Amino acid sequence: MHHLTKTGRTLAAAATAVLLAAGLGTTAHAAPKPRPRTLGAFKFGTTFSHKKVAGLTTGKMPASSARQFLELKKPRFKSAQRGGKTVSAAETPWTGSWHMDWGVFPTVEVYGAAALHSVNPSIVLPTGHPDSIYAPTLLPSNRSCIEMVTTYLGGRDSVSAWDWCRSSPGWSVGVTVDSAFTSTYTALSAGHPVYAVQTLLTNAASKTWTSYLWNFTTSSWDTFFSSSGTTPFPAEVGGWDMWEVYTDYDSGTHQGAFCDDTRGAVWETSALSYATSVGAAPTVSATTSNSVQPAVPGDDGGCDSPALTRQLVYPNSQWRVSN
Repeated sequence: MHHLTKTGRTLAAAATAVLLAAGLGTTAHAAPKPRPRTLGAFKFGTTFSHKKVAGLTTGKMPASSARQFLELKKPRFKSAQRGGKTVSAAETPWTGSWHMDWGVFPTVEVYGAAALHSVNPSIVLPTGHPDSIYAPTLLPSNRSCIEMVTTYLGGRDSVSAWDWCRSSPGWSVGVTVDSAFTSTYTALSAGHPVYAVQTLLTNAASKTWTSYLWNFTTSSWDTFFSSSGTTPFPAEVGGWDMWEVYTDYDSGTHQGAFCDDTRGAVWETSALSYATSVGAAPTVSATTSNSVQPAVPGDDGGCDSPALTRQLVYPNSQWRVSN
């Protein structure tokens, strides 16, 4: 088993307990496995390598996903915090399409956010699959140009940046979740892969936001994407870290099309933390005093035999959705 060399850095006190408690589920199929490396000594912060994340590409996201992603978020242009659809399990089977989301929403102004996000490298939806999974997806603030999204789309998993400050918001750069990515940017938390991400307001005057991934090989933050400007969201407290799915009804299985194809998957955020002033490291843990998490929905998440499970593991810095 490989271990990181100690760097003398320690986890921020507010996130330490959460990191130690983080535990993710198993995935459903054989896949490239991350190196058996533990989280080691790293911290959310403002010291960067000035190197780009390896493997970044553009143009690999299907146009249909951009249209869909934008449509899903349009209701938030008027309301910063909108809960997902909530129905009772008795309403299934259902028909048509269903957009679901659930997660944590800051209730104070923040200038950056950071988290450990799970990846499921073995869960690859077949090419042409009708469903889209964006989980976890992180937007620190309504003013943040960048939403960092773990995507599961037909034929490819990725970590991608959505640019809200473009004249026409859309996908910018992304990296495929493959063996090269997992060997560099993931570590094991309770035996399962996570990557560390942070998005910060790096220049208040120009309204510039920058996203970073922690490189577990070099023990440093690599730059993922940077963007400046204003977003279409209202000028009020907002943002989110959440699980989001757009699913079509499968008349053959009487559930969401994604359900059987993602059995064993776990979508999880842990160590969610905020930067509460410009230039500060995102080390203030998400709690009930600075964020809100809607109650666990009473529905089955569009899946049965078994239904999805949604858990608030540690208020409000760790949530988990299991299939």
